[in-house]
Amino acid sequence: MALDKGVILELLRKAFDGAEIELVDYAGDNDHYELKIKHKSFEGMSRLRQHKMVYSALGRYVGNELHAISIKSSAG
Repeated sequence: MALDKGVILELLRKAFDGAEIELVDYAGDNDHYELKIKHKSFEGMSRLRQHKMVYSALGRYVGNELHAISIKSSAG
């Protein structure tokens, strides 16, 4: 199973209102993505904590419909 890019963007926009988000399906299979996300809530957080927040926003899809996602996060 694969996960449509639109679903991922919707989940991220809901969790990180006003974030700058760039999502690329780098394998062209709706299963392997590269995410760049910049949001003010990441200020002062470790990279690990930022990524945990992203994974939390994606919920049950991670490891299931969403096979792989590379995350580059920063504070906005």
